[in-house]
Amino acid sequence: MSTAKWANLLRLSPAAIHTALRSINSFSGILLRNQSATHSAPLRLRRLDVYDYHQLMQVFSQSNDCDSVIRVLRRMKNTNCNPDVYCYTAAMKSLASCSRPWDAIAMFHEMIDSGLTPTLYCYTLLIKIYSCHLQQFDSAFAVLNLMLNQECEPNVVTYSTLITGLCKAGRIEEALNLFDDMVQRGCFPNAHTYAPILRAFCSEGRIQEAKELIESMSTNGCQPDVVIYNILVYGLCKIGDFDEVERVISASKINGWEPDSFTYSTYIVGLCHAGKAQEALWQLDGMIQKDLKPTTIGLNILLEGIGREMNVSTSRVLLETCGILGFDVDIVSYNTVMSQLCDMERWVDVLNLFVDLFKKGLQPDTYTFNILILCLCKAGEIGMVSSVCQFNGFVPDLVTCDILLREYYVSGGVRELDFVFSYLRRGDIVPNMLFYGTIVDCLCKSGRIFEAVTLVRNIENGYPAYPVSRLTYWLVRMQKIGDVIMLIEEMLKKGLVLESRIFNQMIRAFCRKGFCGTTNISLVEYLLDRMLGTSW
Repeated sequence: MSTAKWANLLRLSPAAIHTALRSINSFSGILLRNQSATHSAPLRLRRLDVYDYHQLMQVFSQSNDCDSVIRVLRRMKNTNCNPDVYCYTAAMKSLASCSRPWDAIAMFHEMIDSGLTPTLYCYTLLIKIYSCHLQQFDSAFAVLNLMLNQECEPNVVTYSTLITGLCKAGRIEEALNLFDDMVQRGCFPNAHTYAPILRAFCSEGRIQEAKELIESMSTNGCQPDVVIYNILVYGLCKIGDFDEVERVISASKINGWEPDSFTYSTYIVGLCHAGKAQEALWQLDGMIQKDLKPTTIGLNILLEGIGREMNVSTSRVLLETCGILGFDVDIVSYNTVMSQLCDMERWVDVLNLFVDLFKKGLQPDTYTFNILILCLCKAGEIGMVSSVCQFNGFVPDLVTCDILLREYYVSGGVRELDFVFSYLRRGDIVPNMLFYGTIVDCLCKSGRIFEAVTLVRNIENGYPAYPVSRLTYWLVRMQKIGDVIMLIEEMLKKGLVLESRIFNQMIRAFCRKGFCGTTNISLVEYLLDRMLGTSW
């Protein structure tokens, strides 16, 4: 019985089942299978065999715990239970899925050194690692040739795997050559072979070749299905040939396939990207009539397109009726419409949607809170922001602090700035240089010059150009010329180069103070000479 079935039967999570299996594995053996419950003999334990270890490796592999998979393999060796090719293959697969391709290759060589002969599946997995994970195609082809030399005939999965890797790397011509080779060897392609080639053609806009490839599928005994045609629809949408999309969908019954949710969702996304939100909305109406539901990603892009091209009210109505229509929405759906409403200064509607998402069982993310915070600030409800920031589960980011700083800066808030700085002092957020510049602006405007100067001095790597330019601007505006000279000389002593933006901001500040049109211009010249390292 699988872990998932055990979990369902025992009403435990798969993680709990895995923990139980680890506990069972800690014993030196397991109960003898089929032992009678009424047997009067003492309870006997038996040693784990290769099958038991392999099953345990599979459990750990399914939970992406590759370290435990390797520990099981090492334990086998330590207990003189030699791993077979299937155990090594399971270890390779687990390592590859954990983004450790080189360790997987090392495991393959360890298997060879143990005297084991790789199976067809093992060779195919190695080809996948070389081609799809590492894009080392010379090595992948070397493995393919090794298989042929050892009379281990590659099958359609082997060829399809290598073709997929080549197509993902944009090496379509090599993929086509390999395709021809497999057909000549009597290995006939299936849909998994055609799909990556078709996807590569469509990604490069080679639609005519994509159509010809689909036509050739029937000739080779492989009937194109909805997955194949969905790839073609994607390619047509990418080049904006929506008339051809309509023809492909209209001819679906004749060609033996039926459009599904992915077909129409792809079409809707393509229309939205082309600025045709109204046409996309018509396609959604057609889906509803066919009892189809759009993918969540497709729906989110449609909501964004409607709000951008049509009106926010329509996107809001669509979002609010998704439950009635049975559409699956996520937090991105709400973020999209809330952001549109915020841009339109419809603060009450933003708050209503924020409340509604909880009723739908959704959890807001940081982006949701950032929209709400910006909404409250713009609505003049800055006093409520601190309560929002203390909401359970809210994790502020750099955007949060930037919103707060800018809004407090505009409103002239001073006390609230300390609330923002508390996030920075805890080290939860690492500011960038633009953010540091905003902090300098806020500190200087609130009269906290000493803190602004100290901040600039203590920024990692010291005196970055943008914060320095903002600081010099404010120091000049406040006529603290001595502090400007001291700051410039500190930078020059450290061998730092004064960037042009520092000069620009300082000159701009002098001009705003009226220095440039009076006899005080000499002070400006003096400062410029000091900055250039020229003595009077």
